[in-house]
Amino acid sequence: MSSSHCVCARTLLTTGGCSLKSYVMKVLVRLVQFDLLENTKAVIADTRGLLKDNRLSYFEEGGQRHDIHFGEDEVVLKRNGEFSSETVLKSTGRGESLIASPYGTMRLETRLIEKEKALDHWMVEYEIVGSGSPVSHIRLVWEITMQA
Repeated sequence: MSSSHCVCARTLLTTGGCSLKSYVMKVLVRLVQFDLLENTKAVIADTRGLLKDNRLSYFEEGGQRHDIHFGEDEVVLKRNGEFSSETVLKSTGRGESLIASPYGTMRLETRLIEKEKALDHWMVEYEIVGSGSPVSHIRLVWEITMQA
């Protein structure tokens, strides 16, 4: 790995030392959202990010930070901003989406339909469930390109 492709993650967080295991990759991230109930497609982000193992971090154009953890048994989507959210998508069972805004907090049930993790993209398809029925059906695709 060349130094132009990697940054010491610990250096990003502190001024402490750095070990080989703490390297992250600089990547380009393009997030495409498909609303499967409304049959629409939108590019949500097209920016630079950091990728380390099962974690992807990047900022939206408006400055909101996104952190995605793509685990074996669950995917966690976090967004920090004026409207913050944490969505937990579990491979087995129901997950939960917690949305915090200046107007209050809302908890919604989630159901993971499909997930896929490859070198050049990550994908999740999930539903937000209200009163036992889907109120939202979303597919998110993160197109990931290593920076030269």
